[in-house]
Amino acid sequence: MKHIASILVIANRSMQHSAAIRHGREIAKTTGASLQLVLFDFDALIEQTADWVSPAVMELARAQFEQQRVQWLASEAAVMAADGIQADCDFVWAPELYEAVIAKCLQLKPDLVIKDAPGKDKEAQDADYEPNRKLFRYCPVPLMLVRPDSPDLPHEVLAAVDVGAGSDDRAPLNDMILTSAQAMAAVGRGHVHLAHSFPFGEPGITSRLELRRLHAEVRDSERGRFEAYADRHNIHRDRRHLIDGAPHRMLPALVNELHAQLLVVGSNYRSTFDRFVLGSTVERLIAHPPCDLLMVRGEGFMTVLERHLDIEDIQTRYGLDQGVDPITRLHRPGTPLISPALI
Repeated sequence: MKHIASILVIANRSMQHSAAIRHGREIAKTTGASLQLVLFDFDALIEQTADWVSPAVMELARAQFEQQRVQWLASEAAVMAADGIQADCDFVWAPELYEAVIAKCLQLKPDLVIKDAPGKDKEAQDADYEPNRKLFRYCPVPLMLVRPDSPDLPHEVLAAVDVGAGSDDRAPLNDMILTSAQAMAAVGRGHVHLAHSFPFGEPGITSRLELRRLHAEVRDSERGRFEAYADRHNIHRDRRHLIDGAPHRMLPALVNELHAQLLVVGSNYRSTFDRFVLGSTVERLIAHPPCDLLMVRGEGFMTVLERHLDIEDIQTRYGLDQGVDPITRLHRPGTPLISPALI
């Protein structure tokens, strides 16, 4: 993500002016990027009663549900327009959020997707965890989860890379993580910090001397690789952080120490039992993000995604297949955004 030219904001289903909208507005204002404000939502009761009522009643119920959300989106766009920001709006009937987002991303090809993280309410955190985890697993473009209390533009950005021994296959992903961090720091006119976690804690004083020596040798080797990587990318020495311990514990601690507003991580997808599995670090960060969280993908992600999901079927079911106007076709082909009788 060298340049942000297009942003997709996932509007909050509660229809509130949330952190995701504020972030999208400010990043668009700073970069000149186009902004698409999309509300993905559906009513489970309407879906469940589809077989019990007439098609006309079903369509009326859906049209009324959609109209309320379209009107709210229009009011948000009007506020942005008054601030000089042009935002296109759309509503997508989305029983499965991650599928609808995939379809929309393939249609719009945004450089960045922004979504709200849940607040401190435990019930909201639990309810949002699984949808967020699926989004982070499948979203084909960089996805940023923003906290309610975070500043609209980041000033201190932390890029978490893995440059340890045996990580040569992660080199392209590391570069994407750092490039994305630099792009976001440029937006906020801030700084980029680089972090690498050495996951093995120092042996205790009672450990064998050979073990302590081996630990020191391996750690020195990791530091050498880390410093060499930082040198190649001209990272200021005061902004290089080799941290000891499990990254899911140490990265949040470093975020707090640096007062970082954005943590950039990456996922080299892997396949298990025909599904994508995120790394344990990303899984835990999604549950409790220490600050805004941006995840980027390794190269070739779409090729792997197409082996696991029927992309054409998803695009067709959500009315977002190539050449389809989302304003006239949504979840089911032929379904209008708002019934002409209600306009």
